[in-house]
Amino acid sequence: MSSDTSQELARMVAERFNDMSGQERFMIGVEMFETARTLVLASLPQDATEDQRRQHLVERFYPELSKQPNIWGLSESPNCDDVPVTAIGADV
Repeated sequence: MSSDTSQELARMVAERFNDMSGQERFMIGVEMFETARTLVLASLPQDATEDQRRQHLVERFYPELSKQPNIWGLSESPNCDDVPVTAIGADV
């Protein structure tokens, strides 16, 4: 895969991450996930139910998991087919 990042910059970033504690690296990952989650939620219609929002999140982040039967713990999966999703910087 080609990269638009120079080798020198990549080395500097790697050094910076190596200098961080495990807790610091973990918190960066948590913050990145929360940002991605916020973007996905912002792409959903305001009238989507909580179950529909949850289903769209799982489908976006864990597509294989979302295909498992009764993952929602409900008597049936929420119907999200009629709720359009606007992709923000994603190819869906």
